[in-house]
Amino acid sequence: MRQAPSSPQTHDRLTIDSRRVSRHEKRKRYAIMRVIMKRYASMGRASMKQQRETASEVGNEGVSTHFLYPAIRIYTCGEFALERLIPSSVSPVDLPQYKPVPRGEWSHRGPAITMLKVLLCSDDRRASRDMLIEEIWPGKRGSAINSDHALHSAASVLRTILRTAGGKSLLLNTSGSDGSGYKLADQQQLWTDMDAFESYISEAVEAVRLGHDALPLWEAAYQLAQRPFLPDDLYSSWSQERREILKGNRRLCVYRLAVLYSERDRKDEAEVLLRGLWAANPTNEDALCRLMVLLGEQARDQEALLLYERTERALDEERRRPARQTKELAERIRNRPLSLATEVRVSLQEQTQALNDASQQLFPLFLTSSTQISEKVSQQPIPLPATFAVDSILSPGSLLARVMMLMDQRQDHATSCERLQSTIDKEIERFDFMKQQHPTDELILSRRDALVMIAGLPLSLLLKVQQEPMTALFADDFLAQCAASITACWHLMRGSQLSVVEEVLSSYLPMLTNLVQASSKYRKAAASLATQGYRLNGILALHRNNFRARDVCFQQAVQYSEIAENPSLQVSALISLAYHNQDPRKATQIYQRGLIYKNEISSLLLSRLYVELAVVYAQQGQEQEALRYLSLAQEVYPEHPEADPSFLYAEFSLSSMVLEKGLTLLALGQHYPHGRYPQQAWEMFTQIETPRPVLLVPERTRLEIINYQAKTALTLSDLDEFCDYLEKGAMGAKALGSEKRRGEAIEVYKEARSIWPNEPRVKELADLFF
Repeated sequence: MRQAPSSPQTHDRLTIDSRRVSRHEKRKRYAIMRVIMKRYASMGRASMKQQRETASEVGNEGVSTHFLYPAIRIYTCGEFALERLIPSSVSPVDLPQYKPVPRGEWSHRGPAITMLKVLLCSDDRRASRDMLIEEIWPGKRGSAINSDHALHSAASVLRTILRTAGGKSLLLNTSGSDGSGYKLADQQQLWTDMDAFESYISEAVEAVRLGHDALPLWEAAYQLAQRPFLPDDLYSSWSQERREILKGNRRLCVYRLAVLYSERDRKDEAEVLLRGLWAANPTNEDALCRLMVLLGEQARDQEALLLYERTERALDEERRRPARQTKELAERIRNRPLSLATEVRVSLQEQTQALNDASQQLFPLFLTSSTQISEKVSQQPIPLPATFAVDSILSPGSLLARVMMLMDQRQDHATSCERLQSTIDKEIERFDFMKQQHPTDELILSRRDALVMIAGLPLSLLLKVQQEPMTALFADDFLAQCAASITACWHLMRGSQLSVVEEVLSSYLPMLTNLVQASSKYRKAAASLATQGYRLNGILALHRNNFRARDVCFQQAVQYSEIAENPSLQVSALISLAYHNQDPRKATQIYQRGLIYKNEISSLLLSRLYVELAVVYAQQGQEQEALRYLSLAQEVYPEHPEADPSFLYAEFSLSSMVLEKGLTLLALGQHYPHGRYPQQAWEMFTQIETPRPVLLVPERTRLEIINYQAKTALTLSDLDEFCDYLEKGAMGAKALGSEKRRGEAIEVYKEARSIWPNEPRVKELADLFF
């Protein structure tokens, strides 16, 4: 259960002292004001609180900070957005509140918004009329349109959009040697993320020159420019110069952060940054080399070489070759002594090592005979149902028979695993519908029994290769059976059969990953399945409280998703990696990597990416950003999520949306405890209790929501509801066999003991955990 940060501290009011002060004191105050104003140029959503703390630390109690908040904020990195200051929210205690300017006010005002963007990209935010006309209506001057009148109209619209609550417009008229023109107000009144970003960069460079710690400045800069600059205007000539400057400064920021993180033994964060920069442009050899060095330092040489191979292929498509230094680095890693290059990887179960070793011999391009596989598979077969009608196994209505027929009828064996999974998924759903229509039909295997048998299909093939020579046909059949098995595993994970999934995956996943390395023909298909397999393994490790194995599995899922070159799988793997990161800042960075693929993934995955960003921004106390992403998530969530192509592995049914929205509200309630957020979180979580036929609620998700309901009841000081939901959560965790869910319930119980130390009903709940 992800933890929401505690509430931020409030700060003393800074007011102008009316008492007579000395000349020295006046000079001190003016100096402080200059420092604040200089720092203000780089203020953003995440730094408002920090600026107040800076003023407080200096020791000044006589300066009003009301003037520090800009009337308008504009976001250019990512989706273009405008926000207005809510005047009534400006108080000496709380952070100011901003509300988005409705898109309806400006989205259809094309010339006015283009004029705004051109001015933002111009030196000193200023441009002449001639320049604006040429950039907004290139080549149209003197044509049928009256460009001067059109510019005047655009300026009039823009003045209205940029008008403050007091009626002042932040668009100004100018005159000079280049004629009349327009200018935008400065950063103190009209804040933009790109100017704040560049200000942080300048301050970081200056801090380095002076020998100061620049890490907080680099981090603040990176938070502002993680997304593409004006993505709707990629090819506009007026944006190119500013775009290139921002891209260069962002690369500088990433490289500096990677160095600082590595020096402070925060290599995981350095890797996340470098991998994101490289993934956005695999031909970026600077990022690649830094990433390869970092992986090499951790003895992850195979992974480093896989990244090099992908860059090599990307460069080859552009008829280029890697630079000499890049090739030499790859050769050094490739030729390094084995003792230095071998990493001991975490396995979900140590007893699968023998199978892993044997499978190394199974795929030398499918030319050798089979070798002896570990006796684990034959000694520990997946248990079949205790009783079932044998005649029904291959009957036309049998789910198992239908799945086997689908595998036999598949086309283009090497690349059809994704289509096969989709077809099998629909067949399972059809079977579920049939069971509802004929609940007493004993000729059809129970759903659970059928799924268990489908999940175990690859094991029969592993036993077969002990007696027969290895052929390429084995790989075709093996991939098909793995596709069916993993599809069944996703369905089993929605119930209480975690141990079954753990058993089957540990048996064939090592062989599947070796197939990725052994054959270019099957590489992408095998990598796609391996990505899902490692995500499933990571979830299982999570429920066993094996956090190290969890992290390794999710990291390997990301690695194999990159080999698969499937944006949907890449985003789902990144979400898994970020979801359980206890540091919301690190999680934000990982989620932002997923936004690179926002135009290539389905609406369901995009909605989940947005809502996860809402959660982590809420955990950081960034209210407006959290609400913005929450709104975006709701906007793109499909009307029929089960029809989405990524529904099988996206882990984002309607119940999961309820969970994430509730988490966002609960986290905001930790920062704004006197508002309605805790009550809204409670109301959101209780939606899961409303019976709806289309509401798919996996058992592990249901129990997570129940634990959060107990936590929310605690926040609302509702003892009755707390006791009720904690008991449900603890009992459910025991039935599921999930140490994770049990640990969540224990943590909530500990909080309750600190709030109600002498309450008998709370003390009695301790029996639930023993």
